[in-house]
Amino acid sequence: MPIDQLRRTLPTPNDRQEDVIYLDADRDQVVLGTAGSGKTLMAVHRAVYLADQQYNHAGRTLLVTYNKALVSYLRHLAGGASAGVDIRNYHHVARGYLRGRGQFGGYNIVLDGHARNGLARLAIEHVASTRGPTRLLSRPLEFFLDELDWISGHGFSERDAYYAAERRGRLAPLQPSQRQVLWEVRDKYLSLRAENGYRYDWWELPSAVLAELNRDQDERLYRHIVIDEAQDLPPEAIRSLVQMVDPDGSVTLFADYAQQLYGQRTSYVSCGLRVRKAEEFKENFRNSVGIANLAIGTSALPHFTDSLDLVVPTSPTTAGTPPTLFRAANAEAERDAVRAQAQQLGATGRVAILAPTWSEARWYTIGLNGVRGLKEDSPWSDKPGIYFGTYYSAKGLEFDGIIMPGLNASDHPDPDAAEAFGHEEAMERDARLLYVGITRARDELLATYTEEFTSVLPSPESGLWLTSETPG
Repeated sequence: MPIDQLRRTLPTPNDRQEDVIYLDADRDQVVLGTAGSGKTLMAVHRAVYLADQQYNHAGRTLLVTYNKALVSYLRHLAGGASAGVDIRNYHHVARGYLRGRGQFGGYNIVLDGHARNGLARLAIEHVASTRGPTRLLSRPLEFFLDELDWISGHGFSERDAYYAAERRGRLAPLQPSQRQVLWEVRDKYLSLRAENGYRYDWWELPSAVLAELNRDQDERLYRHIVIDEAQDLPPEAIRSLVQMVDPDGSVTLFADYAQQLYGQRTSYVSCGLRVRKAEEFKENFRNSVGIANLAIGTSALPHFTDSLDLVVPTSPTTAGTPPTLFRAANAEAERDAVRAQAQQLGATGRVAILAPTWSEARWYTIGLNGVRGLKEDSPWSDKPGIYFGTYYSAKGLEFDGIIMPGLNASDHPDPDAAEAFGHEEAMERDARLLYVGITRARDELLATYTEEFTSVLPSPESGLWLTSETPG
């Protein structure tokens, strides 16, 4: 699609958003915005502007994000593909680059899932057999996988760098002796991975891309890169994207650190961006007053601790129905209420049922017709209907209504996360997850539970909810 035609198909930005879209193209830019500030719309417009051949700065432009479902939405906004603009998720970009450089081949080169879990367990058992069992080595597997990802995400390849690093995004400190044990687990895991013929896992791809770019003397494929939902990318991924552009090109980063889900919490300044000052968007153009106030109330809770570059949202002026908090007598009554609300809202608008896992979200849709999962291969539509997915899959998206079931104190924070990372960190992780769900809703929000309501969100007595329950 030609650039001029593409621009006409995009939603029209407001004046302040236009100022960001047309920021200087000869240097890097950072835009920090709250949920509902229009970051994704600005990102698409920015990519189109940077690729537009009528300007001297024009060049091939990459619009990249982490979330696969968001890629589908971005392509929908951009009318599919356009001359000079590529829309990809980060791992697609990384695999393509490494494959083109002869550093990626076969179908099992990236270790993931059950195979990775098995090798990590073997590594832990090996260290325990040499050191003897300790309290640290008896922690859940999730803790070790998370720490391996954190090490790779920051690009630590030397032990001393890991030992000296501030563990941003982690509330519980690790003593030097504990880091030594974890590094031994990492070394053994890498050894076992190599023995089994695996060269990479997902979180190590950015370091592999960065290393190859440092050897690559060829002309860069992109003159400009626009990163949407950048807070979800590990620091090493952002560094690799910075190195992927022409020397006279630019990187534009759009982020909301209040929505951060992947635990890196590193400032853009440390990722190689040449930025004079960040643009900040506190305006919320999406959510109704009641929904925005609930999001603000959630971000104000003690366990929702401040992070680098956090922008606190301001409430909009759009009216709307207050968020509803419904207590059901049992799980079946809860599902009936969720289904009834989804059918009602889905008849005239777009509604999404969100849960921590795909299986949980799917359970609430049993018996509903025409429901669609929030996945990359699902074509995006603005027509009324019912969607389902995880909170992660909904990042960057918006719906007329959102339904968040299962908000029991026994499930939030996630008991497995509390065991792996401690109660306080699990509370913070869950708060950010649920914050994402709340801020996806334009006009309608239904939260449901059957037991005691979670303390991760503002209480039923906070005045932020319209409460109801199954008649006794």
